[in-house]
Amino acid sequence: MNIPPFFEHEKICYPHKKDTCNGKVLPDERLIPLIRELNKRYSKNEDRGVFILYKDYLQATSYVGFALLRGHLIQVLPKIYRNELEPDEEKRTEATITFLKMLDIAYGLRVHRLKERELMKVAQIGVQNGLHEAFIYLFGKTLLDEIKRGYYREYVEVQSEETYLRGKLLLSRQITKLPHQRHTFSVEYYDFTEDNLLNQIFYAATVVALKKTRLHVNKKLLGQLASLFVDVTPKRILRSHIERVHFTRLNERFKVPFTLAVIVLFGLGGISGTGAPFGFFVDMNTLFQRYIEEAIRRELSPQYVVEEAGIGELIKNSSKEVVPDVVIKRDGRIRLLVEVKYKKILEKTLVESRDVYQVYAYSRLADTDVVLIYPKRRDFNEKLTKQELEFFDGHRVVVLPFDLSEIASHKGDVFLPEEIKTSLHTLLNRKEKQNQLVNALKDEIKETIQKIEDSIRSLREKNDGEMPSILTKHYDKLLKEYPMLWSKLSAKVGSPDEGYVTLDGAYAILRLINTLDYVTEPESKRKILEEIKKRLEALLRVLENQ
Repeated sequence: MNIPPFFEHEKICYPHKKDTCNGKVLPDERLIPLIRELNKRYSKNEDRGVFILYKDYLQATSYVGFALLRGHLIQVLPKIYRNELEPDEEKRTEATITFLKMLDIAYGLRVHRLKERELMKVAQIGVQNGLHEAFIYLFGKTLLDEIKRGYYREYVEVQSEETYLRGKLLLSRQITKLPHQRHTFSVEYYDFTEDNLLNQIFYAATVVALKKTRLHVNKKLLGQLASLFVDVTPKRILRSHIERVHFTRLNERFKVPFTLAVIVLFGLGGISGTGAPFGFFVDMNTLFQRYIEEAIRRELSPQYVVEEAGIGELIKNSSKEVVPDVVIKRDGRIRLLVEVKYKKILEKTLVESRDVYQVYAYSRLADTDVVLIYPKRRDFNEKLTKQELEFFDGHRVVVLPFDLSEIASHKGDVFLPEEIKTSLHTLLNRKEKQNQLVNALKDEIKETIQKIEDSIRSLREKNDGEMPSILTKHYDKLLKEYPMLWSKLSAKVGSPDEGYVTLDGAYAILRLINTLDYVTEPESKRKILEEIKKRLEALLRVLENQ
């Protein structure tokens, strides 16, 4: 029995409380223990996982997917389509295409290789018959297409009794035989066969799907596959079998069918053994994050490294490193952070939101700007627009909407809105420009320190010395155009250098320089030069660590 699909965070009443959940009712209270078991597969708490169980109802969380429980298909769809009710098949088809394309990028299902007409067919199968039928179709089609290119065979270790000697004789087994058994040899050899673990998993997924599907097109596909696996030994698939499969260049082309086979086995209860998972669900928070991370990776040039990585401790000695969603690096140094929030946000309350203060802490810690991305669609963050927030210390947070409805209509393999592309490149270029100025400043400081040392030496030896030209165009430009640099640097160091790298400290160096024009006594000049050198060396130490 197919229950109408739920949406993320939607309430589903128990049968005796069916009047309080807008018509969404769990058809059988005997499903509750199974839902608790399902929760334990995705979290440690049986009352809080894919669903949260309350006294009179249960509530979907951020997980999206499907499970077959006691013959009932339960599926949860993305919340951004909650207002698109069941009768609007076109919108539900769009939702399914978006979900499949996001899964494609995050988990490599190669959905983008399907022709538009074929992808629409898959989505309509999911809308009209349930998500499980869409995944069964994808599994059957991708596997059959690969088998048509060539059956997968590999060398498998075989131990058997043979009438002639082949391979390696198992001596320990042979010498324990009784007299009437000694006419055969106990041997071990390798056979190049289709009866291998990968094909056994494919066969198991085919059998499970064939039992569960109600769709003629799926039965036809699966029937063809079953006939091709006639020489493959049926096997009860355990989680350990799934984990033992490894891919090389010889079987890489079967990776996508394998991923889909695992989805089918998990979703339809085809994994055996204690603690075996059932149901296929993905956390939309994680899915949205992984999609954007991959989209950014493909947008930027190879010189940038895009990853999820730690940026340090927010609280000293806490042993808990802060890990933003996406960290963009170049030459081993952080250039930009991206934080992804799969949630609803009111634009007028954005400045007061915890999200902004969270990413500001990230920006101070990593000394860089941050991009904050929210999903957008009609009736979901619909009025959200780009916003640039600049904090008192010069750090910037750029808030950007990501219109998920454009994923379904996009012709390429991955979609990233132009507004996000432009903002990323602008912020990265700004960071690169600042880094170029800092590098120029470091060179000038090194040269100036050398000149100061020469002047100090001359003053000691001759009581006279040429005054160095300290105030350079690079130093002057940094003071005028990037005053926030000094406050950022001051957050990076402690005593004794801290006072030298604040904005006040930077101007203090200039004031010391100016006093040289009014000092005539050599010893006083030398002391002022030594103080300037000390401050410049402190600044240089900090700049070298940027």
